[in-house]
Amino acid sequence: MSVYEDRVLTCPRCQDLSTQSVAVSLDGERAARQRQEILDGTFQRLTCAACGEVFVADGPLIYIDFDAKRWIGVFPSPWEVAWWDHEDEPQGAFQRYMLDHCPPLVRSWAPGFAVRAVFGIERLREKLVAHDAGIDDRVLEAYKLDLLRGLGPYDLGPSARPRLRSASATDAVFHVPRPAPDAPDRCAIVRIARAEIDRVATLRDGAWAATIEAVSAGPYVDLGRIFAPRPIAAAGCLATGEARQGLGDEWLPGTPRSRATRGRAARRTGSATRRGSSRASRWASRRSIPRRGPSGSRRPRHG
Repeated sequence: MSVYEDRVLTCPRCQDLSTQSVAVSLDGERAARQRQEILDGTFQRLTCAACGEVFVADGPLIYIDFDAKRWIGVFPSPWEVAWWDHEDEPQGAFQRYMLDHCPPLVRSWAPGFAVRAVFGIERLREKLVAHDAGIDDRVLEAYKLDLLRGLGPYDLGPSARPRLRSASATDAVFHVPRPAPDAPDRCAIVRIARAEIDRVATLRDGAWAATIEAVSAGPYVDLGRIFAPRPIAAAGCLATGEARQGLGDEWLPGTPRSRATRGRAARRTGSATRRGSSRASRWASRRSIPRRGPSGSRRPRHG
């Protein structure tokens, strides 16, 4: 089942505080209405009673689908600037509730689950769209680098990341941020042949292997791993800003810098010490985990 609780939310415009009932856990298979709202962009869109500002309550919450084998931790969008502080929390919750502290029946459901960390409901939406279309999100994130290169010169960074809006067997539609001084939220709508994404998938163990590994080295499967890499505390290592330079091409197969640099950058990405799961209990408490298994079977309660 899905679990809701009252939380005090702050309006991003006027800072007014209000208490709202929001999801802390969603059972994706049973919460058909909420899932459709996520796809429609209407999930947890709230209006501030003080100033009329419309904003989204985007977590923390956990989205679990036993039939689709998806375990997704959803964090507020602003937390993405320190994604390395949060990406391990969904994996920690999965380890506790599906492997360590559960009956053998529940443990038998664990193989095959994809554990992910996303930031914002819009990022959760993209994961659902990709899964529904049969697109591996690791391949999708790698393809986005190729898409950005093909669109011509532009500032590369976290805010430039394309987002998959829809996909079918024949094509896929992306929104690509192209802000202007008078239109900071402007996006280009780019339609591509589905075969372009499938091409990357067929080469996932070859030319695209290093790129796919770079964007999916942990539960945070996103271009953010490259555009905003984990800081490195070791003396003598590159600072975060320096590590970002030139990352538009070096992770793409066939580019001059890729062979020389992608190995070093991959080591940088994975070398920092992983941090603890201090916030995990706030969104993955035992009562927030849906007590249901595949195909409607009930999860046995355990102490």
